[in-house]
Amino acid sequence: MKTPAFPSLFIVADRGRIVVYQPTPHDHFQKMETIDIPEGLLKLSDQVTDKAGRFPDSSTDGQGNASAERLPLLEEINKRCIRKIVTTVNSLLQDYQVDRWALAAPSEINRSIIDALGNATQTLVLNIPLNLVNAPPDDLKKHVRQSLTVNT
Repeated sequence: MKTPAFPSLFIVADRGRIVVYQPTPHDHFQKMETIDIPEGLLKLSDQVTDKAGRFPDSSTDGQGNASAERLPLLEEINKRCIRKIVTTVNSLLQDYQVDRWALAAPSEINRSIIDALGNATQTLVLNIPLNLVNAPPDDLKKHVRQSLTVNT
């Protein structure tokens, strides 16, 4: 069984980092660039340090704080990270002028990225819902081969 051709560009993303790979003639992956998304890399406590914005819990004499805004804030940060990923992916696809590409992103954000990409999904030939940002190139090659074999 012959394995289908690799995509021209392989984009690996998570909330805080995008790594771009291009396959070499022998189906190895060469890292082209790494793009950091600061909001996705920093802890919430490092991003929001304004104590005045907290809601005091009066039942603890000011010693406790309620986290009433934490969930909407985390959701907003998540949305911003996805928007930056989508904008960056669209820019990369335009810069590299590829006819087929692949994406790997954690399952928690994968569908959101795909839904927001619009026309870019027309040339998406492989979508892997895994976090492979820190994976070595040989592991990426293995995942791509497995996915291409399963999808044929």
